[in-house]
Amino acid sequence: MWTIATLTLSFILAIVMTAIGGHSAPTWILGPIALIEKLLSAGGLAGAILLASFGLSGLLRELIDRQRILPGWLDVALGPALLMLCAHVLGQFGLLSGPKGQIVALALLSVGALGLLLRAVRAVRTRPPLPSARWPVLLAAPALAVLMVASASPPGALWSSEFGAFDAMSYHLALPQQWVQQGPMAGELNNVYSFLPMGGFVQSLFLVVAAVLGGGLSNAQGLPVGLVAGEGLGGITCQFLHAGMAILTAGLVARLVWGVLLPPSAAGDYRAQRVAAMGASLAASAYLAAPWSIVTASLAYNEHAVNLMFIGTLLLLMEFRTPVSTSHSVRLAILAGLLTGAACACKPTAALFCVPTIALAGAVLVPMRRWLPVAVVAGIASLLALGPVLIRCALATGNPIFPFATGLFGSGHWTSEQAARFAAGHSVAGGPREALRLLWEVAATPGEPNTPRGLFHPQWLVFFPLSLLAGMLALICPARRATLLMLASLGLMLVAWIFFTHAQARFLLPALVPGAVLAGLGASAALDRLLAGRMGSPARLAIIALSAAIAALSAWTLNLFMREGKGRPASMLVLGGGFLSGEAARARMVGMTDDERDEFAAGLQPFEFVNIFVPPDETVYLLGESRPYYFTRAPRHILWHTTWDRSPLGEVIGERPNQPEAWGPMLQARGVRWILINAGEIDRLQRSGWYDPRVTALVIKDLADLNDVVRRWDDLGVMLIRLDDTPVPPARPMLPAPPASPPAPGVRASGDLT
Repeated sequence: MWTIATLTLSFILAIVMTAIGGHSAPTWILGPIALIEKLLSAGGLAGAILLASFGLSGLLRELIDRQRILPGWLDVALGPALLMLCAHVLGQFGLLSGPKGQIVALALLSVGALGLLLRAVRAVRTRPPLPSARWPVLLAAPALAVLMVASASPPGALWSSEFGAFDAMSYHLALPQQWVQQGPMAGELNNVYSFLPMGGFVQSLFLVVAAVLGGGLSNAQGLPVGLVAGEGLGGITCQFLHAGMAILTAGLVARLVWGVLLPPSAAGDYRAQRVAAMGASLAASAYLAAPWSIVTASLAYNEHAVNLMFIGTLLLLMEFRTPVSTSHSVRLAILAGLLTGAACACKPTAALFCVPTIALAGAVLVPMRRWLPVAVVAGIASLLALGPVLIRCALATGNPIFPFATGLFGSGHWTSEQAARFAAGHSVAGGPREALRLLWEVAATPGEPNTPRGLFHPQWLVFFPLSLLAGMLALICPARRATLLMLASLGLMLVAWIFFTHAQARFLLPALVPGAVLAGLGASAALDRLLAGRMGSPARLAIIALSAAIAALSAWTLNLFMREGKGRPASMLVLGGGFLSGEAARARMVGMTDDERDEFAAGLQPFEFVNIFVPPDETVYLLGESRPYYFTRAPRHILWHTTWDRSPLGEVIGERPNQPEAWGPMLQARGVRWILINAGEIDRLQRSGWYDPRVTALVIKDLADLNDVVRRWDDLGVMLIRLDDTPVPPARPMLPAPPASPPAPGVRASGDLT
């Protein structure tokens, strides 16, 4: 009942948000209609894919669990992991790309649907008992409403803290969109994130979506295909998939708290059931209420896929609390290893934030005599899940974890200068001491975006104080071992953040799992004392305080959302993805005169202008722009690279330094006809020291002066130039370099790095 009430309230709030958060007067009608349409189409497709993944897990369980000992909740975590693993292997062989990709993707999902049907028939016959929710789930209703609306909005429309879903449009969505057209799922020399599992498993899941929608059929006319087609249905589906994994994770967090508080020996105890249901419900709300949880869940990211595998592994390890046979122990170890490997294949930081907690939980929960065999079997299973990614990376670059550890395994196709830039951009300049300061720093640091960067980032709000205080309270309940494990997990994650990351608040998202579990355990401890007639007023006050903190998190999430889009966060939900790709503008231009078309074109954004007016068979070089998602031309007619990868312009400058008249013709010799220059982004990256140092503001000025500037967007710092039809001029002799001046006292000479 409480679950239905929460969903109903969330939907009503979402309808209200879309009605008042739009751009124009009729939005109060169009907003709710657009939301319902996206929930049914993109949300329905995402739900079907997740259900098919549960079917794949059911088929595996039929093979390895004839006695049906494994718990039913396992499908929730194992299913997505298996679907991503299958898609990753199929994608590497190119079977999800091109025209055949649609057939293969539908066949894969059909197998899962068959398995789901078999599982459903058995579930109807057995009618397994399900834990019932309690009133604390209502606390997450505002956050769930935000999740609905934000997930239904086109990628790139929301969340300034994520720079408009920059990561999604640069690689999480951009790579599947590229692979489905030109395949296979391989490392791309222009995109470093295509090598290591920077969401590699999740990207394979998005590749399935692109293939199902026919992204590999044809793109000769430069029209939207795959994830961008149909008002961006595919990209929104990917967002709903990630949102679905967040909701599933919250459900498993509740299941973990329920299992800790209600062991089999207490199954018939009504008071224990009430306490467990209260703690489980509050834990699920705590997981979903945190603003960071909703911000990332509503984007095509990978964080909640990691957390889903993480909580699934912890739940599997809990099965060792009761005596298990040797064969069952092996099954549990295999599945725990698969989930752990899948977590690391979703995002490499899982190895830093999740694996230590999993190892600690294994040491606590697995009998000592089985430590070694369980660890060995789980380790092998982890490598089987992670192996395809590591092998692909090693074959492509010689380094299985490229672009990390380049000093140990080599830098592949990168120069030492690129590797140094990447390492500098992914570390804290002041080392662990500075990272520790950033963890606790409350005041924003001048010149740094999204500060504070640690526990007091506005999108964490009171989550960590809530978790720690609840953890202290939970120490009075019988589940002390689980409480200490979750507190230790938080400590391990903070250590990993300080010593092994470049100190960004979003990296702490795995802490949502132990933090939410602690919130549930703390609330249950207070309720247990209250029902027992002890600590009446303090226990009641503790429950009120914990509930109020979660309600504040959920309300703050809603507040942050309503600030987006200049106070009109639902505007892009109504306008749709076609507004960002230019298809809406293309439709409006039908029937216009030349003068009307010229006037209309003056108001188009760069993506729209290029998609409409640049011929689809001519190559556009995106200089300083690394978000190709909404460029609808075929991948072979887009030249771009990430911040860290080799710059084609930098290469021609290196061949002909100080000869700007040769750079344009040399790029044209490589097939480039147009260059869309984001000078503002290049300037920002140069100031950070992250971009190719040869590409400077003076270089851009020379390019613009020597070629035809077709269009400028001065407010964005963007211009579009067309390269002139001129041959590559002969090389001018290089002038001798002036003699170097001796360095000033105490200053190292250039290049003296030892």
